[in-house]
Amino acid sequence: MTPERAKELLPIIQAYAEGKQIQWKDTDDNVAFKDVNEDVIWFDDYDYRVKPEKKVVWMNVYRVPGDADVFGAAHKTKEISDAFAGGNDLEFRIACLRIEYEEGEGLQ
Repeated sequence: MTPERAKELLPIIQAYAEGKQIQWKDTDDNVAFKDVNEDVIWFDDYDYRVKPEKKVVWMNVYRVPGDADVFGAAHKTKEISDAFAGGNDLEFRIACLRIEYEEGEGLQ
């Protein structure tokens, strides 16, 4: 392992020492990262990362009367989502969805 590679892996190794989930993939493959489910062996031809934490938003879905299109607005909590849908907007809201995602998901 080179000093540069050690510097690159140091934050990931620190996270591993703290009990965070580590993921890996072959550097040459264009595949998704996989969870490491055993002791980590730090190979040079693998990419490693700390597994991204899931985030949650609440999405109000609206339909304007007489229009087939729908649009949405995301909020950090259901309570905030409900508050933004108050008043006249409430009659146009057709759903309030809980969405769980990882940053970057679906962008490849």
